[in-house]
Amino acid sequence: MRFSVGIPDMREKEGNGFTRREFMVMTSVAASSCAIFGGISASPLASDRHRPRYHLLPPSAWLNDPNGPLFWKGHYHLFYQYAAVISNTATKHWAHAVSTDLVHWKNLGIALSPTPGGPDKNGCWSGSAVVANGVPTLVYTGGNWDTDTERAAREKGINPERQMIAVAADPRDPLLRKWVKISQNPVLSNPPEGIKVTGWRDPSLWKEADAWYMVIGSGELGKGGMSLLYTSKDLRSFQYLHPLAIAKPNPDSQNPATSFAMWECPEFFSSTPNPSCSSQLGTDT
Repeated sequence: MRFSVGIPDMREKEGNGFTRREFMVMTSVAASSCAIFGGISASPLASDRHRPRYHLLPPSAWLNDPNGPLFWKGHYHLFYQYAAVISNTATKHWAHAVSTDLVHWKNLGIALSPTPGGPDKNGCWSGSAVVANGVPTLVYTGGNWDTDTERAAREKGINPERQMIAVAADPRDPLLRKWVKISQNPVLSNPPEGIKVTGWRDPSLWKEADAWYMVIGSGELGKGGMSLLYTSKDLRSFQYLHPLAIAKPNPDSQNPATSFAMWECPEFFSSTPNPSCSSQLGTDT
């Protein structure tokens, strides 16, 4: 997801709470996450003059895609893809951090972890956050396969992705420290019939009138990237509508958006004068 923030005050935070510097030296920030974050000492990194000071970083190991930026009860919430080892193929979790000024961050540990034997057993992948009927809600892709690897599943024609939902256990909590996966998961088990997808992940939502709309990053074998549009009244039952946008392959173009196998992390938003759809470029899977 793409977003930008202003930084009105670059001073260290005083008083209670963690400063940005304190966040850097933390080796574990929540007892429930000790096993995930491990015991890697951050001290050598904290004194490194090249270490970013005003950027959100994990206590250790792996960070990628920021997920679900959300403002709730005076706090900015930001989730991100986290893995306990530095590897692109490592099992991903949703880590969770909060801030009151977008400069000083407090890491709350792990918000979402794969459920053993569940539809997201191989990873909690990227998604987004919305507030539905007064309840903060996370919508994400779960990795699920029984082969040795995700790639092996795709090569056998098996869909390794599911669309999942989790809700705040206590919406009254301004820090949203606990999340619960709904019993209806997965809310979507397979991509639309008739499309030989190369990927199907990273849901992003918005609401118009009384209906929710969701776009999922995808692509079709031999055709290229696309984003698929769904709708729902209750974020439990979804109906596929149609592709929202489709790549127009052009072998003579230098634009990589026309040559990649899928689009990841799509966003649909209003801009002047026309609505826009943006995405990250996927890879050949």
